[in-house]
Amino acid sequence: MTFLNFRKKKKIRFEGYINVIIQDGDGENEEEVTSLEELKKLDNKIHTSQLSDYIFDGVGTENLKNLKVSGGTLGLTIKNDRVVMFVEYILCKKPNNSQIDTLWNYTLGQLYDGAGPIFSGDCEDEIGLCPLFPPENVDFNLTDAN
Repeated sequence: MTFLNFRKKKKIRFEGYINVIIQDGDGENEEEVTSLEELKKLDNKIHTSQLSDYIFDGVGTENLKNLKVSGGTLGLTIKNDRVVMFVEYILCKKPNNSQIDTLWNYTLGQLYDGAGPIFSGDCEDEIGLCPLFPPENVDFNLTDAN
């Protein structure tokens, strides 16, 4: 009898609450947005680029190669009347703690000076709201990918 080894792909999701602001035309003055009606304009907003596209362009991510990282979807949703930023990656297997730290540090770099500012600018241009990345506190969830 032959048994096939089916490895379940894993999905890791980093998420945390973020603040949202409105800026005046010259960027000098900003005001925090707390109106749920306004915040809902960001619900289910997804960035068009995948963060994993650039994961091996720099240094410090070598320990992720055996995970075959894909995805890296950056998006926003509403939870408990606040905006939640999330980033989801697909992995070929369960990561160890060091790999999770490396993946988060890479993601954090993207939120500071890669996809984060681009996505914030796109949101501001399209709907007038500017999400501020990264979140102060981040949780992650590791599940089987569908």
